[in-house]
Amino acid sequence: MPKIVVSEFLTLDGVMQAPGNPDEDRSGGFEHGGWQLAYFDDIFGGVMMEAFAATEVARLREGSGKEIQVIGSGELAQTLIRHDLVDSYRLMIHPLVIGTGKRLFREGTTLTRLRLVDSKPTTTGVLILNYEPERSTR
Repeated sequence: MPKIVVSEFLTLDGVMQAPGNPDEDRSGGFEHGGWQLAYFDDIFGGVMMEAFAATEVARLREGSGKEIQVIGSGELAQTLIRHDLVDSYRLMIHPLVIGTGKRLFREGTTLTRLRLVDSKPTTTGVLILNYEPERSTR
C-alpha cells in the first residue's frame, strides 16, 4: 500500500497559508500570499520534481506506487492528521516569519513525536525535512 505523504511549504513560525500566489487564500484577511516564490532554486525544484516523476504517476494510476502526495491542501491534511493517517511529512521550512495565517499543526492537535529521516538545505535557506511519526504499531 502506498504511503500517505503530507508535503507542505511552511514559514519558520509554521504558516502554510497561500505560499504560491498573492490571491491564493485571503481568508482571515491574510495579505502575505506568494511568500514562498522568492525561495525557489534548483535544489528545491529537484526535490519537488522527484515527487512528480512521470513513472511514479503511471504506477499510481495502475493501482500501485510508493507515495500518495498531499500537497498544500490544508483542510485535507487536517483530516489526515486528526485520523492518524499520515505516514510521512515532507516539510519545506522557509526562513521567514509572517506572524499570522493558517498553520499545519493547529491548536488541538494531539501530541505526536516525529523521527527525522532526511534533511536537505537549499541555496536560498529553505530546509527540506522529512519526518515520520513514531508509532508503536503499523
